[in-house]
Amino acid sequence: MKQKKYQIIYADPAWAYLRKDTRGSPYPEMSTEQIINFKVNGKLVKEISDKNCILFLWATFPRLTEALKVIEGWGFEYRTLGFNWIKQNKNTPSWFWGMGNWTRSNPEICLIGTKGKPKRLRADIHSVIVSSYREHSKKPDVIRDRIIQLVGDLPRIELFSRTKVHGWDVIGNDEKLENIPLEAFSHQLINKELLLD
Repeated sequence: MKQKKYQIIYADPAWAYLRKDTRGSPYPEMSTEQIINFKVNGKLVKEISDKNCILFLWATFPRLTEALKVIEGWGFEYRTLGFNWIKQNKNTPSWFWGMGNWTRSNPEICLIGTKGKPKRLRADIHSVIVSSYREHSKKPDVIRDRIIQLVGDLPRIELFSRTKVHGWDVIGNDEKLENIPLEAFSHQLINKELLLD
């Protein structure tokens, strides 16, 4: 059977942190080398990407250097920031503040890498997303829709996924992955997530 090739790869790796506290992690963390050598059905990420492909990779500022290594290790060239998620608290419209290593942190970033010459379809997709912090590391659902708006309804896969999403192939180890289907962006979401103009 021929390996499917993807023109969009969306990934939220389980970055390893050398924590000095006792918080631990709610999921198994991976080293940078493990992420670079991550396989989908026995194939490296660089082997499942089509000749023209765009990567959207979630990173944190303490792991920015490692994220750039992963982009290169997966066969992509770093381009720019794709999305900047500014977090609000779950139950109030106030800002969410993480502990941070130096300053109290809020945003998480999703970087763009490209391979070949993927095409941008729209120039009105904004990078800033303000939405509530939910469970640990769960990203705003609206990101998937902005990706499709930006580059089109192309063959796509989400790596390290938590949820099945219509139109996306998904790979992940979340115990709920098989049980909770989630349609990407709906009219209900627009009322829950503030889309900045």
